[in-house]
Amino acid sequence: MKAIFLNFLHVIKRFKTASVLNILGLSAALVVFTICAIQTYCDLTFNNSLKNADRLYQLSIYQDTNYGKWWNFDMYYKYSEIIRVNQPKFNASNMVRVISSTDLSVKYKNKGEQFNTKVSVTSVEPQFLDIIGLYIIEGNGSSTLADINKVIISEKTAKRLFGDKSAMGELISVSMPTIHRSEDGLSNSWDYVMMPVCAVYKDFPTNTSFDNGIFTRLAPDRFEGFSPEGSIQVGGNFRTYYLLDNNQKLADLETILTDKKLLDLINLVPPQKEDIKNAKGEGDCEVLKKGLELTPLCNIHISHPETVGQKAKSWSSILALMAIGAVTLLIAYINFMNFITAMAPMRIRSINIQKILGARRDLLGISIVLETLMFTFFSFAIALSAVYYISTSVIANFFTASLLLKDNVAIIIGLGIILTLVSLLVALYPAFYLTSFNPVAGYGGAGAGKDGKQLRNVLTTIQFAAASILILVTLFIKLQHEYFRSYDLGMNSENVLVVNNKDLDWQPLLNDASAYMQEVTGTGGIVNSTASSFRLGSGIPKFGFMVADKQIMYSAMEGSKNFLDFFGIEVLEGKENLDNKEKEKIEAVNQKMINQYGTEVVENKIVKVSAVVVSDFNFMPLYEDMSPLSIVLYDNPKYSNIYFKVSGENTDKSIKHLETKWKEFTTAPFEYHFMNELVDNLYKQESNLASLLSIFSLTAILIAIMGVYGLVTFNSKYRAKEIAIRKVQGSTIEQIMLLLNKGMLTQFVTAFIIAVPIAHYIVSKWLEQFAYKTPIYWWVFLLGALIVLLITILTVSVQSYRAATANPIGALKNE
Repeated sequence: MKAIFLNFLHVIKRFKTASVLNILGLSAALVVFTICAIQTYCDLTFNNSLKNADRLYQLSIYQDTNYGKWWNFDMYYKYSEIIRVNQPKFNASNMVRVISSTDLSVKYKNKGEQFNTKVSVTSVEPQFLDIIGLYIIEGNGSSTLADINKVIISEKTAKRLFGDKSAMGELISVSMPTIHRSEDGLSNSWDYVMMPVCAVYKDFPTNTSFDNGIFTRLAPDRFEGFSPEGSIQVGGNFRTYYLLDNNQKLADLETILTDKKLLDLINLVPPQKEDIKNAKGEGDCEVLKKGLELTPLCNIHISHPETVGQKAKSWSSILALMAIGAVTLLIAYINFMNFITAMAPMRIRSINIQKILGARRDLLGISIVLETLMFTFFSFAIALSAVYYISTSVIANFFTASLLLKDNVAIIIGLGIILTLVSLLVALYPAFYLTSFNPVAGYGGAGAGKDGKQLRNVLTTIQFAAASILILVTLFIKLQHEYFRSYDLGMNSENVLVVNNKDLDWQPLLNDASAYMQEVTGTGGIVNSTASSFRLGSGIPKFGFMVADKQIMYSAMEGSKNFLDFFGIEVLEGKENLDNKEKEKIEAVNQKMINQYGTEVVENKIVKVSAVVVSDFNFMPLYEDMSPLSIVLYDNPKYSNIYFKVSGENTDKSIKHLETKWKEFTTAPFEYHFMNELVDNLYKQESNLASLLSIFSLTAILIAIMGVYGLVTFNSKYRAKEIAIRKVQGSTIEQIMLLLNKGMLTQFVTAFIIAVPIAHYIVSKWLEQFAYKTPIYWWVFLLGALIVLLITILTVSVQSYRAATANPIGALKNE
C-alpha cells in the first residue's frame, strides 16, 4: 500500500498541471453531486420521519368532471364526521383530524417581561399521538391532549420563547377562534386563551407535512358553526389522516371509498371549471363521478403540492437535481479518463519498463485502479470541506434540506460507497488501456493514442451535450423569472412602498392613519398615498355562496377611495360613481368577475348596487390564474397597509422622512417594503433555482472544458511529430490550429443537435406548472450554443496555439 501511495504522489508531482486540474474538476463535481444527493434524499423521504409513515394517508373528496379532476383536501369537520359515523372502518383508532394555523399571535412572559410573537398552532385529536406521533422529550403528551386548554410545544419554540430554562408549566396566551351566535347568524373572532405548557416535543424535520410550534387538543366548535338549517356558516379547513391496518391493503377500501350512499350524505358543492387546475373541456362543467381518495403521505408533496405550501416539490425539480448531480459527476469522470489518455504517451514508457523488469500486467492494472480511488477520495475530502463551508453560508438558504455534515452522515457514507464502485468501474478503461501496449513495440510511448480514439470522441460529445442542456435549461429558468418580474400586472407599482399598520393581533398601529398620510403627502418627496385592508400579492381572503346550482367564489378587499387612481387601474364602467363625492362607499369589481358570473348575478348578489368595473390586474402571484375580485372603496383610518408613491429622486431621504413622521404618531416600529421587492419575493423559488442552476451549469461547463483541454493536450502530444513535419513543410500556425480544432467543433455541433430536443422537452414540462409563462424562444437555443462554443473555442485555441507555435526541432530530434 505504501508503494501505491508513493506512486500516487509521484504521478501528482510529475504531472502537476493535469493532476491539479483533475482533482479540482473532480472536487467541484463532487460538491455538486453531494449537495444534489442531500437535497434529493430530503425530497424523496418526505414524511418518512413520522410514526407509521409507510401506512399513513390523507383523506380527500374528489369530483371527476368533464374538465378534469378536482380534489378537496381541506374538508369540513362535518364531512369527516359523517364518514366516521357511517363507516366503522373510519374510527378513532385509525382516523385523526387536524387543523393548522400558521403564525398565530402568542403572548408570553420571560423574566417578568411581556412579549408577543407569532407561532404555528396545530389543533389535533388525542389519537394523533398514536397515529402520527410526537416524540415527547419532557412532560406527558397524552394527558396534555386530554384538555383543550393545554399545549405541547416544540423544543426550538420553547427555547425561542423561554431561553435555556424549562418551558414546563409556563403560561402562554394563544389567539384562538371563537364562534359567536346572534340573531344575524354566526360570526367568529380571535380571542386569547391562556394555556399552560404541559409537554415538549422534539421538532419535526423540515421535510414533513406538519409545522413546528404548538400542538393542542382540537375543539371543533372553535372552528366550525352551523346555521339553524344545518348548513355550514362559519367553517374551518380540517385535514383528515387515515392509518392503514398492518394487514390491510388500500384496495380493500375501494368499495367504501366509492360508496354512493355515504357520498350522498355529504352535500358536495360542484366545482367550477375555474377551480380545476389545467382545466380542459367544452360546455358547462358537469360532475361525472365523485368519491373519497386516500393519498400516501410519503409523496403528497409531489402528487398534491397544494396541500403543503412552500414544502411542495415536483418530479421535474427532483429529477433535475438528480440529473445535474449525475451528469456533473459523469462529466468529471470522463475528464479523468481523458486526462489519463492525455498523459498516456509519457506514462506508457514507465509502465513498459516495469513490464520488461518483470512486473505483471494485472498488478500494474490494480495499481492504476487504486490510483483512481485515491484521486476520488482525495477529491471527496476536498468536496466535503467545501460542503461544510457552504452549509454555513447564505447559499444554504437556497435549499430546504440541511447541508450540515452531522445531519447527513448516512448519506455521506452511502456516497462514499457509490463513489468507490463508480471509481472502480471508471478505472477499468485506463487500467486496460495503459497496460495494453507491447513492452518492446510500445517502448517510449509508441502506439499510444491509436486505440480508443473513437471512445474518447464519443465521451467528449456527451460532455458537450450535457453542458449544453444545463446551460439551456438555466437560460429558460432565468427567462421565466425575468418574465415574472417584468410582466405587466395591470397596475403601476413603480416607486411604491407599503408601510405596515397592524400588530400581531391585526390591530392598527396608528389609530388614525389618515392623519399620518395627510402629514407626509406632498412633502419629503412623497407624491401620493393610499391604503387598503389587505396587501396586494398575498393574503386576500375569498368568499363564496351558491346561486341556484352555481358556486360563486371571489376575492374581496377594501381600499381608500383613491386606491384605483393611485395604482393606475383603468376604470371601464361606472366612472360617475367614483366622481360622486356624496357616496360613502363605492363598490368595484374586476372584468373577470363580470365575465365569469354575469352582470345580473354580480349586481344582485355580490355588490347589490351599480358597480364600478375595472380592468383586470394581477393582485395575486402569477402562479395563479386571474380570479374575480371585489373592492369596496371608502376611507378608513385603520387600514392595515399604507402605500406611498415616492418621487424617486432621493428615495433614502423620502424613507427617512416617512420614518421621522411615523415616530411622531406612535412608538411602534416602522416597517416598510417596496412593492417591487415584494413582487420579487413572490418568485424567490424560481430565483433560487435559477441561481443554483447557473452555479451548477457553470461548474459543469468548466469541468467539461477541462476535459476538452485534456483531449487537445492528448492530440497535440500524440500528433507532435506530425505537426512538426507540417511546420517544416511550410504549414502556417492558422492551418495547424484548424487541423487540431476542426474535430472538436464537429463534436460540438453533434452534441448540440442532441441537446436541443432534450432541453426543449425539459423546459416545456417545467413551464406547464405556471399560469403565465414565457414563450420558448428559438434564439435562446442559439445563445446557449454561442456561450458553450465561445468557451470551447477559447480553451481549445489556447492549447492548440501552444502546439502550433512549439519548436519543431524538439519533436523531430527523437526520430
